[in-house]
Amino acid sequence: MDRGRSASEPLGPSSLAWRYFSDGRGMLVGLWAGSTQNMHPGLGAWVEEHSTFFDERWEWLFRSLYPIAGVVYDGSDASRTARAVRDYHLGIKGTDRHGRPYHALDPDTFFWAHATFVMVPVLVCRHFGRALTEEQKERLSAESLQWYRLYGVSDRPAPADWRGFCAYFDRMCAEVLESTSALPPPRVSPSWPAASPEPSGRRAPSPRCTSARVESRGLKVEG
Repeated sequence: MDRGRSASEPLGPSSLAWRYFSDGRGMLVGLWAGSTQNMHPGLGAWVEEHSTFFDERWEWLFRSLYPIAGVVYDGSDASRTARAVRDYHLGIKGTDRHGRPYHALDPDTFFWAHATFVMVPVLVCRHFGRALTEEQKERLSAESLQWYRLYGVSDRPAPADWRGFCAYFDRMCAEVLESTSALPPPRVSPSWPAASPEPSGRRAPSPRCTSARVESRGLKVEG
């Protein structure tokens, strides 16, 4: 059922998102996050056709990260920041090279970008600190939905809990992600199962958010 554009309260200093989103260790999995985002067909198409990513990668990254961080940290202004982030994407639409229409504010596309941000602290804590407990992951999942709703985009694709989030992430990786023109195809660890060939002849990796190993331009993480 589409829960629509549910109103949401901003996050506060006691939230896990507040604690971890600004963690500098997140840059260690930044290549993974960006590559995983751009393997979504809609995201890959709009990055290729509407952004300056290829000409100014770092500038583009920080122009994106600071406003998104504001949705977490801006307190009473977070809703306004979120709407501004959403409105940056209003005119980003078109048809990709395979004839598929896309729009940056399509809920399935917009939520996938958000989902990769949710995974960043999970991976950071597991590999560069102390792994989050199941209770903390559940809490982070709930906070991420609260955060996402500030954008005013339909939360129809959003899972209700952490278990649902993992199932969603696995399904997206196995059935939706593909090698797009927004990045070279990532190298997949030999221990990964490969997805069935797509009609185009490309093979998409099939990561699992609880056990997969990803090599994205030389970066390997275990989720």
